Amino acid sequence: MTFLATEFFQDLIEEGIGAEEFDAAVKLVNRSNRFFPVMADILEAARTARADRRQKQIQAAQERQRLQLMEPGPTEEEIQQGLKHIWEIKAMLSGKMEMP
Repeated sequence: MTFLATEFFQDLIEEGIGAEEFDAAVKLVNRSNRFFPVMADILEAARTARADRRQKQIQAAQERQRLQLMEPGPTEEEIQQGLKHIWEIKAMLSGKMEMP
């Protein structure tokens, strides 16, 4: 048993699977298997869970980005006011206009 425990532990370390991921993977495998899960089943379940989690994170980021793109931008008037302000600053920096 010690040998198996050491081998399993090394597999988990190599995959970077922590205690929480291991517990979750074992629960997933136990739902579909009637026997004690083998390490290959556990590693596959952990990899699948990681991939699913990454996919959900990507989808959430894409949704946030989509919502940001849908936000209205500045109006034409705001753009013109901003450009006017930029030209005033440029004129002040070039010495053509006095600062108030």
